[in-house]
Amino acid sequence: ATATSAGGSLTLQAGRAILVQASVILEGSFTATTNDANRAGSGNRRDDGDATFLMSDGVTIDTSTGNRDISISASIGGSDSDDDSGNIVIETLNAGTGNVTLTNDDNDNSRGILRASADSLIAGESLNLSVTSTATGAVDDSLGLVTAPILTRVSNLSATTVGSGLFISNTGDLNLTNLNSTSGVVDVRSIADTAAGDDGSITITSVNVNNNLTIESNNGSITLADGAIQAGSGTVVLDSAGSITVAATNTTAADITTTSTVTLAAGTGIGEATTGAIDLSGNQIAATTAG
Repeated sequence: ATATSAGGSLTLQAGRAILVQASVILEGSFTATTNDANRAGSGNRRDDGDATFLMSDGVTIDTSTGNRDISISASIGGSDSDDDSGNIVIETLNAGTGNVTLTNDDNDNSRGILRASADSLIAGESLNLSVTSTATGAVDDSLGLVTAPILTRVSNLSATTVGSGLFISNTGDLNLTNLNSTSGVVDVRSIADTAAGDDGSITITSVNVNNNLTIESNNGSITLADGAIQAGSGTVVLDSAGSITVAATNTTAADITTTSTVTLAAGTGIGEATTGAIDLSGNQIAATTAG
């Protein structure tokens, strides 16, 4: 591996794995790449084993002093067939108002982005997550697990996965700018951030999936943009302690489209007079409200 530092920033490049066993505090940005083809070389020069980025429990990578970006990636490696990529396993990342990007270009079919522990956290302005794969039938690739979702405190989330699912639990208001899942279940939930004065409301700008989708705000509201949800044949569940409404710019386009069922549950109301009704295209529709 090589490490370079300039202007308070740190760059790590490894032919195989990177293990972070002590906290890293920077005034600049942090960039790390595992399975780097330029470092792995060819002709079986690289050591065998998965190219994992692994943070130990209790370890932090912090760039919040300068609000600089954090970028971690696992590449597809060199030309050798046994240069397997590995999981990206995160403990705590704090970019302040900077952005966090985690990318796993999987060349197997069982790699993803996971949390290291139950008190793991990714904090920043925006979080960009991506798991792609060159393997056939990459059904085991995942962003988080149903029993261990990725824990975040971010304002904007963009994510793409080709595998078994996307599982996120956020603290504070959240804008789902672009979520894409070709086959897996998607489950995104947000809770209030009392310190920041956010109730955990969710704005859905673009979600494109082909499996079951659950989006829940347990203390705030859910707002849908035009054509916000395309769910293929998956069920759609929106659960809000507050209201479920459409954005003021809403037109006649279907806000939720699926060939399966749509379930809307809201504490204070569904749709409103000023922005209009929610346009649905689904096989069965169920709606409940206490407001």
